[in-house]
Amino acid sequence: MNKPLDIYREEDRLIVNIDAIPSWDGFDEIIDFLVDEYNAFIVKKIDGPDARIGILKIDNHEFKLGYNDDFGNELIAETKESEEIILKIAMDIETRLSGKIVSLGDGIEVRISEGESAFLTFWNLKHDVTQKIYEKLKNKPYFDFLIQGGARCSYGLMEVPLENLDELLKDVKLMDKSDLKK
Repeated sequence: MNKPLDIYREEDRLIVNIDAIPSWDGFDEIIDFLVDEYNAFIVKKIDGPDARIGILKIDNHEFKLGYNDDFGNELIAETKESEEIILKIAMDIETRLSGKIVSLGDGIEVRISEGESAFLTFWNLKHDVTQKIYEKLKNKPYFDFLIQGGARCSYGLMEVPLENLDELLKDVKLMDKSDLKK
């Protein structure tokens, strides 16, 4: 197994095959991960003799987790909205399995993908933190995009080309983080 994931398109569906977790029991592990880490809601779960299917919902967008003896576990997006969600989950799973996560403290992490990007993530911080970080980084030449949200806490995701990773790490480490939790 070269990569923990294989992402491909079949007809109008985006499919993420989770090669690193191919087993029947791995299906339950992935469901638990999605519920714990993404507050996924299980709409329906069906177990057959050689296949399993879970219909899940995150932020009102449905997607499927499927298992069968031939292909293992797969995340399946059938809409554009659910594609974003499963790509984010795929990135998270890949970085967790590869161990390429750099914690910068204060709820800030950099997750490094095998591709051409790194993802700066913000989590578990007080409201409006990602807006402050956005304001501090938006004029940087490497700035690409940011997803942000949260009611009681802020979370965000910013993609950065790997060629600019050192610059990003320097900028974040030099950032005065004392005002981020106000």
